[in-house]
Amino acid sequence: MRGLLLIVCFLGIAIQGISQGIVFRNGSFQDILRMSMREGKPIFIHISKAGDKEGDLMEKNVIYNKKVGDFFNANFISFHVDADKQEVLPYKQAPEGVHYWFLNEWVEWIDRAEGYKDVKDFIALGKAILDKCQKRELLGIQFQNKNLEEVLKVARKEKKPVFIDVYKIDDGMCRTMEKRVIRDEKVGEFFNAHFLSIRVDVDKEENVAVLKKYGVSKGMYYLFLNEDGELIHKTFGIMDTGDLIFEGKKALEKYGKL
Repeated sequence: MRGLLLIVCFLGIAIQGISQGIVFRNGSFQDILRMSMREGKPIFIHISKAGDKEGDLMEKNVIYNKKVGDFFNANFISFHVDADKQEVLPYKQAPEGVHYWFLNEWVEWIDRAEGYKDVKDFIALGKAILDKCQKRELLGIQFQNKNLEEVLKVARKEKKPVFIDVYKIDDGMCRTMEKRVIRDEKVGEFFNAHFLSIRVDVDKEENVAVLKKYGVSKGMYYLFLNEDGELIHKTFGIMDTGDLIFEGKKALEKYGKL
């Protein structure tokens, strides 16, 4: 009985120690992308292989360190990958050794690193990644972290129409639009000046009723509403920067502000 209690105590201490470090999320890579979009955090992918010396040292001294855990859990969606299980990676081949990949929700590279790093250097790496993310987020259309009802309240106060980017997180064309058009400086200047913008995930169950109201059942739709939530313009598909600005101008004409 005493031996059993000692084992239970030991396991409790071990679990407590692990819980102080980075918490790695469960699920598929697509699940991780959705978590990143929902929580507004970049993705940290820790790639290691059993028996790798640097990887084992990182787990022992850094990955489950409390300071590291506090910082990464607050700022990243973390995902652990066993290099031997390459099917869970967003790319074809896992690298050798211990690697750290940082991506945004659209699978765009932010940065990458490898090898052993102490606690101070590893947190410094994370801070540098966040700085790059903040600079990138200032580019292009600025999406508000609000649902439709919340943004319509703001629209009524500011007398502005609403732009909705209806996306599907695992759609390649949506990713192309994000990289080449949505984050474009001229597109951002135009939309930020004239619209309140939000994003809606077509795969989220809570969005089905709202999208059905506007006749939308898939991603790559762009909706323009007045402050009462009435549809004034709708367009669909991949386009270039000039096309999206042109569609925005058509919406403003219908709204009566151009």
